[in-house]
This record gives sequence, structure tokens and C-alpha cells, in this order.
Amino acid sequence: MNWYKGNIAEAVAESKAKNAIFVVYVEGKDESTQKLSNFINAQKIREKLESDDFVAIKIESDSQAYMQFATIYQVVPVPSIFFIGKTGTPLEIGTGIIASIGELEEKINKVLTLSGHSTPSTQSSSTFITAEQNAAASKLTTQKESPDAPSADNKSPSTSKSTTETVSAVKQDDQTEIICDGDVCYKKPKEQKEDIVSADEKPQCSTNQGENRNEVDAKAQLEEARKKMEEQRRKRIEEEKQLEKERELRRRREGKEMQSLQEWQRGQELKELKV
Repeated sequence: MNWYKGNIAEAVAESKAKNAIFVVYVEGKDESTQKLSNFINAQKIREKLESDDFVAIKIESDSQAYMQFATIYQVVPVPSIFFIGKTGTPLEIGTGIIASIGELEEKINKVLTLSGHSTPSTQSSSTFITAEQNAAASKLTTQKESPDAPSADNKSPSTSKSTTETVSAVKQDDQTEIICDGDVCYKKPKEQKEDIVSADEKPQCSTNQGENRNEVDAKAQLEEARKKMEEQRRKRIEEEKQLEKERELRRRREGKEMQSLQEWQRGQELKELKV
């Protein structure tokens, strides 16, 4: 699998520029990781993930990149593969319990459908749905002429449900977005375009308050991410200082032992000379 070579912030920018799905594979060191890696490296999976529809990056579970990613999404299983939409919301998450290449392929096809990227399978589904919608429209026209005719909506509940679920998922995905400031990335609520309403229906001050609140939340998330990274750096520095102290004490102890040994050897040599 050819993974994106840059860091997370660069991969996010690349996916936004290409209007592609952002994929993050969190790799561990256990058997589940090996199994999931084998599925990902399968030819049919690679062809999809290496296409222009995706920007895929791999991070190690014990790396700084993983810690940064975990500050954004809180719960990040190892191993796992995240399919993230253009606004930063995961469209699908696969974990080590994926049982087959076919199951992973189904997740990828679902992600392509939710994100609006076209594939042969989704095109066929769209054609079928369009045909049903046209038939429903025709029946609704007939219903106006014959009031006793059955409703077309009752004829295709599965299609309505599928369409509603897809629209709901897309709307949810539009609520947030990933923002990167240098090497630090965080997720913030997306600014919503307000519909034009009269002053008595929705005061302008409420819109301003909402925008201010979103800005405050975004700054708070960024500050929290920076604090966590600073805390991790501080811990590493303290650990390095402690290790250096231990090494210095060991060097002094070994020096004293060597000095004692040399004094003992000189003493033995003097005794032999006197004899």
C-alpha cells in the first residue's frame, strides 16, 4: 500500500484540496494489526484507497502523530482505519474485528456513497432509485385524478429510508471541520450559513452569539491540544534528565570501584616486593 508521505496536517490539506476522503490507518504490533494490514494490502482494496477519491496516511500507535490524532477523536482503537469526511466527521471506522476483505470493501463502498463519490455500484443504485422516484411521481399524478388510488410513498419504504439515512449522515458530517494550525490539528464546529429571516423571527444578535461561541470552542480545543503536547514534551524531558542522572551515578560508582581495585592491586604489588 502506497501511503501518503507527509504528516497529518499536510494530509488533511491534501484531502481538502482534492475533495477526497481522508483515511487514517492506526497500526499496532499485534496479530489483529497484521490481519487488517493484509486486508488493506489486498489488490482490490489498494486500488480503491490509492485512487483520487482518497488520501490515506498510516500512523504508529506509539507515535506523536497518534497522540495528536487521539486528542481530536478521543477513542482511537488499535488497530483501526478511519474514513473521514471533508468536515472532519468520521464516515466509517473499521477495527481489528473486520473478518474479511469483502467486509472492508463494503465499508469503503459505503463511505464512497455517503461522501458523494461515484462508483459503478453507486451509479447502478442511483439509477434504480431515480427510476423508482420517477415511477412514484407518475403515480402521484394519477392519484390526483383518482383520490382512491393508493399512495406511492407506501410502495417504496426501503428507498425512502435509505435516502433519509444518507441525507442525515451528510448533514451530520457538515456540522464540523478539521482545522490545522502548523502541526497541530483540531476539530471545530463548522460555521453555518444562516437563512434569511425577518427581525422578529430571529434576532441578529443570536447569530453573532453563535459565531462567537464557535470561535471560543475552537480556540479552547486548540489550546487543550497544545497543552497536552506540551505536557508530553515536558514528561520526555524529565525522563531524559532522570536517565542522565542515573547514568552519571553509575559512572561515578564504576569510577570509585575502579579506583578501589587499582589501590588494592598496588597494595598487593607492595606486599610482593617486601616478600
